Amino acid sequence: MGPKIIFLGNLGSEAIIENGSSAGIIINIEDKQFHIDPGPGALIKLNQYNVELNNPIILVSHKHIGHCNDLNLLIEKTKSQENKTTVITNDDVINDIITDYHKSLIKLIDIEKEKTIKIGNIEIKKIKAFHSVKTTGFKFFAPEFTLAYSSDTRFDNKLIEEYKNTDILILNVTSKLKQENNLSISDAEKIIKKVKPKLTIITHFNDLEDPISEARILAKKTSTQVISSHEGMIINPRSYSAETNQRTLVTY
Repeated sequence: MGPKIIFLGNLGSEAIIENGSSAGIIINIEDKQFHIDPGPGALIKLNQYNVELNNPIILVSHKHIGHCNDLNLLIEKTKSQENKTTVITNDDVINDIITDYHKSLIKLIDIEKEKTIKIGNIEIKKIKAFHSVKTTGFKFFAPEFTLAYSSDTRFDNKLIEEYKNTDILILNVTSKLKQENNLSISDAEKIIKKVKPKLTIITHFNDLEDPISEARILAKKTSTQVISSHEGMIINPRSYSAETNQRTLVTY
């Protein structure tokens, strides 16, 4: 079965307020399943879309509630599976979010100590992010594509180097206006023009009234493919195309 990227919902605080969830992103590569930033509603959305957790590797970028609220719940749900769930995160999340009981159920990897992690044929690298709390982006090196997830971060020229040679770039873009701790649309434009990914997906648009239109404008300005995420969207990394109106997701 081919690789898939599944958006369980938009990330961020506005997503929680408006939709009651900020459920994160599922990436299926070969026989591995990764869940990035399981915020509020992650467990509900997995059940709603019939996405079965199968020995997942959970990656949490930082301790803000919109990105980690359901982490302990997912650990609880998978505790009886054949292999221990792997959680990759930083020490803020390890110390402040994961309970001692749930730590005993998982294989825990501190991304600050292991800059590159190999899982099967996939390598995951810590990439820089600059936010109000300790955070990290993640870069996946898979046999068929390279994917980078920005996490929440303000713009910094160092990001350009971090995102280079990326096929699929997922940017947390919160607003049209300049932000102190998050990317704006103009920041995204600068990044995309320099990095030139095959596909950019914007998510976490807290203050964007029309993210679809903003993605189209970015695509025209950067001469690249740019789309906005929405709940239930599935990306095929082989073709960089999205299935946008699907009601039920494929079970993995």
